[in-house]
Amino acid sequence: MAVEQNSFSIGIDLGTTYSSIAYYDITRGESVIVQDELGKEQVASWVSLSQLDKSGYTIIGNSAKNEANNECVIYDSKRIIGRGECDVNYEDRDNWPFEVKSRNNGSAYIECYNPQTQSAEEFEPEEISGMILKHMYDIAQASLKNDKEMLRCWHVN
Repeated sequence: MAVEQNSFSIGIDLGTTYSSIAYYDITRGESVIVQDELGKEQVASWVSLSQLDKSGYTIIGNSAKNEANNECVIYDSKRIIGRGECDVNYEDRDNWPFEVKSRNNGSAYIECYNPQTQSAEEFEPEEISGMILKHMYDIAQASLKNDKEMLRCWHVN
């Protein structure tokens, strides 16, 4: 498949603390970093359960990090991926507003209070990373206004 001039690839760097998006602009001959809705090039890898955005979705990114109610946020989820509960750093746990618990098979999952449902909810760390990746892709679509076809290329550190 030949890539047409109005097509391009985006690259998403899913970071533990911050994530970013870039694409190569053929016409300008350079890489361009995409900014989020707040004009930031680095997007916090945070998910907030405390309230929903205008569209009724969970708040993700810099807006989640700026949340006043930080008891309902999840971050550093990449530190938990692929680990057993007993392998998660206890020093990190002391700073997290969520709990890391163990499944029957020993794998770690995240439990966080959700004020929307007024109950504790369970999340796989990969699920949180998926939410962040989806948010990053949505930022790219909004920023680029869908005027070009995006070819997806995922890069995970």
